[in-house]
Amino acid sequence: MTDNNITASAPVLEAIDISKERHEVLIEAPDRIRGRRVSVLNNLDEFDRLISLLRSYQRPVRVGRCHVVRGLTVDG
Repeated sequence: MTDNNITASAPVLEAIDISKERHEVLIEAPDRIRGRRVSVLNNLDEFDRLISLLRSYQRPVRVGRCHVVRGLTVDG
């Protein structure tokens, strides 16, 4: 019989504050004490840089999101 027990490594947590020109990204890896803050411009080269950075952790990535509706923050 096949063993279906799959052990996943703890994910890297990512939160993105999206704006028109620049996005602020907070990254927390489970094996690091301090989080990392990265600014990403709104263009393809910068998005590719962010993807490369997240892949360098060699872990799954969980993205947090937050919606702002008429000035009120609604976590989702």
